[in-house]
Amino acid sequence: MKKRAVAWLRLHLREGPYPNSPLLLLLAFLAGIYALCPLPSEPFFKLVTHLWFLYSFTALFTIANGQIIIINLICKRLDIKYDWETQFWLRLVWQLLLGLPLPVIASLLVSWLFFPFDQHSARYAYTGYMLKEILNMAVNFNGLYLFCNFYYHHQNKPVKEIAITEIERQPSYADYLYLRISDEKEELRVRVSDIAYIYRTETGPLVLRRHDASSVIFWESLNAVQKLLDPEIFCRASRNFIITRDAVDRTRKHPDRGMTLELIPPCDEIAKVSKDAKKEVEAWIKNEVRSLTDDETKS
Repeated sequence: MKKRAVAWLRLHLREGPYPNSPLLLLLAFLAGIYALCPLPSEPFFKLVTHLWFLYSFTALFTIANGQIIIINLICKRLDIKYDWETQFWLRLVWQLLLGLPLPVIASLLVSWLFFPFDQHSARYAYTGYMLKEILNMAVNFNGLYLFCNFYYHHQNKPVKEIAITEIERQPSYADYLYLRISDEKEELRVRVSDIAYIYRTETGPLVLRRHDASSVIFWESLNAVQKLLDPEIFCRASRNFIITRDAVDRTRKHPDRGMTLELIPPCDEIAKVSKDAKKEVEAWIKNEVRSLTDDETKS
């Protein structure tokens, strides 16, 4: 039942925050019936056969419809002039100042116009009960319009989105490297997960050392090899070394000079890390290896 009511309300509010014309007529009809039903003691279907009821209902239906139209115009005008989010209290005050007295004044004028044509309603139209019903209609219709406004803005609340100007594609890295191991362009396939570190020798070629201590000598640029390797697994520790975390056994820190790395399997060359790159390499290693200071090495 609740879901049906919500779906029905959404249907009639789909073009804006306020009810559309068919719903307005239905509300005016129900308001007229509700205002007259408590008066007599006889059954409703017998009541509608009386001429005085038809005259009175016509007057009340006109009054209710007029109030709805006036409140609708006031709400739309105020929505243009005042924003609910930034000027909430000002918008609400003007709703009460205009949305309550103007419909009541118009309703009293309509009831006065109906008096010459309906002597049967004279006993009813100008009593305190009639004025009470006019005030009740004005309060209820204003409350309904405020509810519709809040409901509409809640359902259509703008979603704050972060504009993505550029989506970076994550590069994919190969599982194997194809290394040129001779001048005749002979290639050797090496599994990337087997690599412990790669370094450049003084004579020129590169040496790839596997975790099982086997080595491969090949001719390639160290920069070109670095581009083929995942930076999450491999780190350019210096101009001459590309290492993995598992290959770092210990680090030796030297005050004001940087540090050196002890690698496994052992390396013929010294893996030196410059002072400028020391913090970056240490952050990459993430303290996963035991560090030795110069004082510890002396002892």
